[in-house]
Amino acid sequence: MGKSSSRGRLLIVDDDYSICTMLAEKLSGEGYECDSCAEGEPALDLMQRHAYDAIVLDLMMPGISGLEILMTARKAHPQAAFIIVTGIDDMKLAEQALKQGADAYLVKPIQLEKLVVSVAREIETKRRQGAAPPAQD
Repeated sequence: MGKSSSRGRLLIVDDDYSICTMLAEKLSGEGYECDSCAEGEPALDLMQRHAYDAIVLDLMMPGISGLEILMTARKAHPQAAFIIVTGIDDMKLAEQALKQGADAYLVKPIQLEKLVVSVAREIETKRRQGAAPPAQD
């Protein structure tokens, strides 16, 4: 097999299966390789096993919240862009997420084109900062 033409590898974490599916379909169609997960613990497990260019993360989930995932995963994955996609339109929470290491904060209902632009921009920013080339397994 030749080198993948993927624009990057993404992990989508949202407890709403339909949102995971919609985001994965859109981003896959844009050339990204997407994994998805509905809960925090399995998401953290996937992050230990694979390198991701970006993690698209909901905040409100059962068990481990998206903010807890962000705080745990940010240090272990400095090369990854963390993009919060949440139904909570709250400036204080957005500030807290950004202080904890989120690179972007988008509010649901998500505009898919805005997400695509945000993912591309944040991955490119991380790459320009020299954090890492595209994720490879």
